[in-house]
Amino acid sequence: MREAALDRERRRREQAEWEARLARESQAHLEQERQTYLERERLEQARQHKEELHPAMITEPYSSRSSQARELLPPSFNCAHASTRTEIAICTNSWLADADGRLGKIYRTLRDSLPETIFQLLKSQQLEWIRQRDIALANECYTAGSLSISCALRQWEDRILVLKSMQLHTP
Repeated sequence: MREAALDRERRRREQAEWEARLARESQAHLEQERQTYLERERLEQARQHKEELHPAMITEPYSSRSSQARELLPPSFNCAHASTRTEIAICTNSWLADADGRLGKIYRTLRDSLPETIFQLLKSQQLEWIRQRDIALANECYTAGSLSISCALRQWEDRILVLKSMQLHTP
């Protein structure tokens, strides 16, 4: 009985340490990646001035260090079931679809590699992030009914950085 209590306490302590380390490293990583947003906004402005860019010709919009063209990812969900304003925006914009697809890919990798208790914590955080993302999009990114893609992309990019930081510390 005592061993089980000690084991639960050890797991609780490990999880708390992991969360604290993640929070510290996520903040540092976010600061380091802020320059990425300037490049992405420049690319978004260029995109707005051209009717349609072929995905193979688009330089990765999220990293100023990348100069290689790549295919854009599809969204992390089936667009046939899109019903919310955010889901419809994701399905109708290749940049948002790509950001959502990249986020989903990282999330699935974490789901498959994390212990169940930590994954359940991540899952609840992800659901809360989705709720907060939708609020932020509604309050900050829509102007006169039109969605600012660069504003919306910041929501995904911040979350991607957090999940990537988690990947770095996954055994």
